[in-house]
Amino acid sequence: MTKGQRFTTIVSNPPFHVGGLVVLETAAAFIEAAYAHLERGGRFYLVANRFLPYEPLLQARFTRVHTVAVSSHKVLLAQKLD
Repeated sequence: MTKGQRFTTIVSNPPFHVGGLVVLETAAAFIEAAYAHLERGGRFYLVANRFLPYEPLLQARFTRVHTVAVSSHKVLLAQKLD
């Protein structure tokens, strides 16, 4: 993404580990970048392993967050309404 670009939809599966350690800072940066580049009403789909606690990170930034699918992974949808 380049500065000033806006999108209606962004899909991401951010990295979450460094070696054997689970690190959420990279995902938090992805979430912030997605929010900054979404148009009002835009949707951010995040694909993640089921055990990763991304919901609180998304809820801290986005107006609406819910799970749209769960299997071997989960798909979370965050919508920018403001």
